[in-house]
Amino acid sequence: MRQSARQWLDLDTADSSKSAQALLEAQAHLRHTLQSPRIPLLMQFNDLPEGVKFLANMRAQLVKIKGDDSELRAFDREFRDLLTSWSDVGFLELRRITWHAKTWPGRS
Repeated sequence: MRQSARQWLDLDTADSSKSAQALLEAQAHLRHTLQSPRIPLLMQFNDLPEGVKFLANMRAQLVKIKGDDSELRAFDREFRDLLTSWSDVGFLELRRITWHAKTWPGRS
């Protein structure tokens, strides 16, 4: 992690003769290095039927049990940030729902 951060800092503070591509690559490497190994595992649930619901329920349980445990609190922050990134307004699809709509709960 320190090596990735130093590499990025050295490029960021160096003169402008360094290529923008090298800086972007260093940033990408730093982001990858800083990503928790739990995140790719959690992201796999997104592809499963009701996977996001499962993860939301799992986080609800985590919120109940985390208490003052620093590792569980860190996991909860990662979990929250991941779910938040999936809940971006740009991913929402608005549909008009009427009493006669087929998507109304209880109707087929």
